[in-house]
Amino acid sequence: DLIGLEVVNREGVVLGSVADLMSSTAQTVLVVRAGVDEHGKARELLIPFVAAWVDGVDMPLRQIRVDWQPDPATGRGCCMTLRLPRQAPPGPPPG
Repeated sequence: DLIGLEVVNREGVVLGSVADLMSSTAQTVLVVRAGVDEHGKARELLIPFVAAWVDGVDMPLRQIRVDWQPDPATGRGCCMTLRLPRQAPPGPPPG
């Protein structure tokens, strides 16, 4: 069961813990409880549970390692790091 596991990014920053799992038609999404905001409201991160974002699950350590960057303002998770394929530089037009 993934509920309660700590979520840590590649840099070792603890982003929060798994509070729930949401299923969509495309994928399962981790709902990560990431503390509270300046108004005392609970902050949640939604991290797709797919290989592009999740590096691994370590059950003995009760951790999920993710490729997710912390919010610079809070130090907690905020956003995806998009990895776009490299494109060849434009060449001369064909013909």
